[in-house]
Amino acid sequence: MRGARWAGGVSLSLIAAGVAGSGYLFARTLALRAGRSNLGDFCSTLFEASCDHSLISGYSNLFGLPVAAWGVVYFVTLGALVISGVLQRELLLQPAFAGALLLNLAGLGVSGYYSSLFVVANVPLCPLCVQVHLVNLALFPTLLVGRGGGLRGLAASVKSAALYLMRASDDSSRQHTAIGLAFICVALVAAVTYQWLLLRMTPSAKPDESLHLSAEDMLALYFAQPKVDIPNDENSPRTGSIDAALRLVVFSDFECPACAANARTLERLVESFGNRLSVTYKHFPLNAACNSAAAGAPHASACQAAYAAEAAHLQGKFVAFHNLLFRSKADSIQDAIEQSAVAAGLTLDTFRRDVASGRVQARIAADVELGIRLKVDQTPYLFLNDRAIPSQVLPNLAPLLSEVMKSLKQPTQ
Repeated sequence: MRGARWAGGVSLSLIAAGVAGSGYLFARTLALRAGRSNLGDFCSTLFEASCDHSLISGYSNLFGLPVAAWGVVYFVTLGALVISGVLQRELLLQPAFAGALLLNLAGLGVSGYYSSLFVVANVPLCPLCVQVHLVNLALFPTLLVGRGGGLRGLAASVKSAALYLMRASDDSSRQHTAIGLAFICVALVAAVTYQWLLLRMTPSAKPDESLHLSAEDMLALYFAQPKVDIPNDENSPRTGSIDAALRLVVFSDFECPACAANARTLERLVESFGNRLSVTYKHFPLNAACNSAAAGAPHASACQAAYAAEAAHLQGKFVAFHNLLFRSKADSIQDAIEQSAVAAGLTLDTFRRDVASGRVQARIAADVELGIRLKVDQTPYLFLNDRAIPSQVLPNLAPLLSEVMKSLKQPTQ
């Protein structure tokens, strides 16, 4: 029975959507791992909910590749099978679509498993991931119609293929030769796609120029930034002396993966530079609930996390809580807040009361207002001695501090 001709086109459209969705999720995963969360967040724009926490969760890797990368390999392989069937309808339609259906059944099992994690393992919901799983589900009926013959026909094809593979046969008919060649080509497409994605996971042999700026270039870029007026608020959380030679002011968001990487860098710098460095911590949650400059709620719990950190500050334990929260591996930000509060030694009843207090919310509002005035447009956003640190210099933060420290012994610009 000949499959409906329209089903091939619909199947390819769904597969293209699957490749696009998986490809974006893979690219976003690489960006998050490289600390570039300030790049466009399609999930937040389209669904008003970020996929980032799912993409960096403990379930995001499978056999050395992000799950999203396997999604690309899967949909590209399905596409190769369907295209071979559509181009050679007389010879390959039914076997190619049967192979695609079997692969799709395996993919549906994987989709079911990862979808269940949003419920049973409390993995933060990834709206785009759900859309990709739904695309995968919609493929089964279209592939079945495209092949023709229904489920019985599929079972017959599988049985025929199994018998052919198991018996020693000299059958070298044109159809069997075409099927063999087609499936070899599909396997090669899958292998090349896998290898390309694997190479994307490997740092380029050409070093990132921003990581190897000369001292002169770093200082030139830094001193090219105009000085801004940042009030010296003694009530803000701070490490080091307010009169330190090097004064960092850091605007951050607890749901920003790049901020987490930056927090670890700051821990090392505070230890290395000692009393020569002060770090003042400011909040800029990317959530319109507490930040009028944020579009929607890309980081759903960012405001609550900022309130919690300020509540910890009221007990004199901001830095301990800040570092614990950024290092937390909890499945949700709420769990991370509770666990970090306990680990920091906070008085929990007081902490929970302060989190909801107007005093704490006013502190966050003041930080956000300052950030907007200073034109903060991403996180982390750092100022050193009242000058913004350009994004291309930020990976060189430790060398920049050293060079600025040296320059302070000479007349400044």
